[in-house]
Amino acid sequence: MLCGFGAACERDQADPAKAECVCKRVDCPSLVAPVCGSDSSTYSNECELEKAQCNTQRRIKVLRKGPCCEYQKYLFHWFQKQQK
Repeated sequence: MLCGFGAACERDQADPAKAECVCKRVDCPSLVAPVCGSDSSTYSNECELEKAQCNTQRRIKVLRKGPCCEYQKYLFHWFQKQQK
């Protein structure tokens, strides 16, 4: 199993054949500097976006500084439907 985005692969103690990606514990600063992610979610800062990227094991890019707007959310959902 390959893990990315800062996660480590850890084997299950009870069943060594099983493994999962585990993210490091990161304490993000309480600084509020919103960013809009490519998943159309607004994160309180880039550190929180990076934590979400690790937890979901999906690349999330900063689309812009500041919160996402409704138009960006609409485009994200429209694009997701086109992929199906």
